[in-house]
Amino acid sequence: MANQAREYTAGSRSQRFRKLQRGEYVKERLAWVHTFLGQVALYFYEEGTEVAEATSEPGPTVKVLIPRYKGPTVHWDLTALTLEELTKLREFFDLAFDTAEPVVRMRDKVAADELRAGNDSIARVYRQIPQLVVRKRPEREHSESVLDGPEDVSPVESDAGSSEGGVRGPSSELADDGAEEGRIQDNGPTPD
Repeated sequence: MANQAREYTAGSRSQRFRKLQRGEYVKERLAWVHTFLGQVALYFYEEGTEVAEATSEPGPTVKVLIPRYKGPTVHWDLTALTLEELTKLREFFDLAFDTAEPVVRMRDKVAADELRAGNDSIARVYRQIPQLVVRKRPEREHSESVLDGPEDVSPVESDAGSSEGGVRGPSSELADDGAEEGRIQDNGPTPD
């Protein structure tokens, strides 16, 4: 009986999987591509999210996910790489795609020629159209510093008439023209 309580179905512990079952994509899913090989997705996790906080390094996390029919999904954390590693990985994929492109062009041409000649048995001509989806991320109109204010300014008191710290509210009173007895008027350095 104890084992029955621990049983679960695929995704029953995953909030993300439940959203996907309802037909929703999580906000971190930035882009994906569908091809004959399957689907590859790009995820962008903001700093402060659970995935980004799983590392001790600062900043957001960028991952490529490659779901597989059998076995676990492949996760590539691109932001875990050094710049040199990322550059070499990009060079590798550029080389791989540049090497494959002439062969793919030739095979597409042969399949199209065969179809025009009446041979419709080549599976390549029946493939679905590949799809690349890039979701538009909401962009802030102004940078955070404009919206949140400069970092080096103390917050304004909610009581505009309060003189205990913060910025003074509007007033018709003038500041005292003399220093209080025994006190320096400003906090700057004094001459020796």
